[in-house]
Amino acid sequence: MSHIFTEAKLEQAIIELLGQHTNNAGQTCYPHYLGITIPRKNNSEVLIVDDLRQYLAKQYQADGITGR
Repeated sequence: MSHIFTEAKLEQAIIELLGQHTNNAGQTCYPHYLGITIPRKNNSEVLIVDDLRQYLAKQYQADGITGR
């Protein structure tokens, strides 16, 4: 067993910790899905469009190019 803590090990630890959280029905509150298993038209499709819009609007608000 390697004693080196890598980014991959950190990601796996977080996934496992989040997976332990369940609701009253015993369902996982934070399920993990591999990106390739999420149905979408193509791999470049943005999954959470509203989040992207909000981020871009906030990021570029000072430049006056977002319309907000």
